Amino acid sequence: MAMDTRTGGARWSPTVGGGRQRTRRLAARTDVHLQQREGGGGDGKGKGAEAAARVGGEKESRKASPSSSLGPMPASGGLLWQRRGVETALVETVLSAITTYHMTVFPLSKRAIRKIDKLRRNFLWKGAEEAKGGHCLVNWPRVCRSKKLGGLGVRDLQRFNWALRLRWIWFRWKDQNKPWNGLDITTNSAEMELFRACTKITVGNGLRTNFWQQGAAPKNIAPLCYTLAYRKNLKVAHAVQQNRWMRGIQRMSSEQEISQFVTLWSRLSSVQLTPMDDDISWKFTADGKYTAKSAYDSQFFGSRPDFTWTRIWKAKAEPKCRFFAWLLLQRKIWTADTIIRRGGQTDSHCPLCNVRSETPVHLFANCSFSRAIWSQLALLNNQLSTTNYARIKDWWAAAATDGGKTQAVIYAAWNIWKERCRRKYDNKAMTAVQVANLVKQDLSLFLMATVSPAHCFDLVICCNCSSPPSMKRQNTCL
Repeated sequence: MAMDTRTGGARWSPTVGGGRQRTRRLAARTDVHLQQREGGGGDGKGKGAEAAARVGGEKESRKASPSSSLGPMPASGGLLWQRRGVETALVETVLSAITTYHMTVFPLSKRAIRKIDKLRRNFLWKGAEEAKGGHCLVNWPRVCRSKKLGGLGVRDLQRFNWALRLRWIWFRWKDQNKPWNGLDITTNSAEMELFRACTKITVGNGLRTNFWQQGAAPKNIAPLCYTLAYRKNLKVAHAVQQNRWMRGIQRMSSEQEISQFVTLWSRLSSVQLTPMDDDISWKFTADGKYTAKSAYDSQFFGSRPDFTWTRIWKAKAEPKCRFFAWLLLQRKIWTADTIIRRGGQTDSHCPLCNVRSETPVHLFANCSFSRAIWSQLALLNNQLSTTNYARIKDWWAAAATDGGKTQAVIYAAWNIWKERCRRKYDNKAMTAVQVANLVKQDLSLFLMATVSPAHCFDLVICCNCSSPPSMKRQNTCL
């Protein structure tokens, strides 16, 4: 991808880094392209066919869908999920970072932002140049929220552009010796409003502070008076001399204008200038200095999380499993109810119990087969065994009460989903005990992979104990 300096946009260029070739190689990792490779020639029994079967099941289940826009509906524990954590990191470290230096100086146009967001969205959800319909499981504004607010932490380019460009306004105040300080670096109204909200100005001699728009901002105290004023770029020192700020305000003609004038006058009567220079400090850092991160995060102040999402991202689990848990809690996985709601055709019954309709909350919380797995993992208490939950988030909050249980719940949900896909698309089945043993094995392997080599001899892989190794102390695991 190359930056077009004439339009401020992004374009694909085969000569710059081999963009198209890389995209096609990335696309080959996904299930759709594996199935296309399977049908494009050869014996149909090779690696492409095997991978497609792991991800999507048999061809007959694909043909049942009336619309190709539904994308990879039977998303199993195969290749579709293997790269999710890696792709999320690459979106941030590569696709989002490419434009950083450009956005520090120039404002990105809405057209450029749309194009770059399309590239990032396509790579995240499909790993290819085009992703449509069912590939994009979560809307992009939600993805661009921070992880603690329910997103993936992918940067919102518009907000990030504003945050980066505040550095020039900050340097005008703090470092006047820069050679570019006299240049006219334009800023839009959104950037100025953000800067005012993030800074606190201490007025000294008033030679640098704009009377109407900075500091206490009389523009916000008396907006009608600001409209009537002749000179809107007065500095504080000049405005208070001989009451120059009043020029034009004498045209007041309404009671509301007079009321705002009296309020502003009473506040200005207590202003006393000093010989000290005006100073500015940043509100959202401990040392009072500007940082792009604090400027970006400040734009999400007031947003409240609808769930304790940080517990998922801090869980000791593989990125693909945490990504799956994030989708599960938003009911964005391809269960039967979602497929039917989007116009697809499939059996609506749960493939694990064959009794109830398949929904996320039934599959993981209320299904008798899933509860047998939770019981094998010693995660099924009286509340979880007797309550029929209506929301998946309520069940998750009751099951994953601490860090160790969160890890176990994530791996258990991951293996329940893989068992569901094995039964639905591969016509294979395991017992609840076998699935529970797979969960314990995953937990043990993850524990072995994350501890230091000096402590590896202390680990015992025990798949016959009643609790996962991560939930019991080593000396109690029999």
